[in-house]
Amino acid sequence: MARLVIAVALGAGMAGAAEAQTVRAEEPQTVLSALRAYGHKAQLEQDEEGFPLIRVDRDGIRYTVHFYGCAEERAGCRDLQFRTSFDVDPGFDAAWANDWNRQWVAGRVDVNAEGDPFLSYFVTTAGGLSPATFRGVMDIWSSTLDGLMEDIDW
Repeated sequence: MARLVIAVALGAGMAGAAEAQTVRAEEPQTVLSALRAYGHKAQLEQDEEGFPLIRVDRDGIRYTVHFYGCAEERAGCRDLQFRTSFDVDPGFDAAWANDWNRQWVAGRVDVNAEGDPFLSYFVTTAGGLSPATFRGVMDIWSSTLDGLMEDIDW
């Protein structure tokens, strides 16, 4: 009986290890899986240049995850950039964006010609990120995104 319990425990540990996959930009499917595990609806696509791109919906807020540091064959990427934008009226100016950036450690806000803010957040996955580390990345992205939405009264 003790062997059966040990075998079941080992099997459960292996199943958990299979689910707890290292997140690597060079393997876009691992990023997609981690985003979904975080509870976001995500779809893996390609951008207009053929690089991986993930479109994400977080409770009606849409953002994209772009892949950088890729080899010329559009594979073997190393880095990620999370991005979103908001169409606001009235718009904001560069001074507002600079003030916002001084207050927030993660993420960067810029404004386009119409004053619409867009937020970006750069992350390297060089060497791979554990699932716990990726959850931390997502916690920071979510907190920063929520902070921007609050600041622009979204």
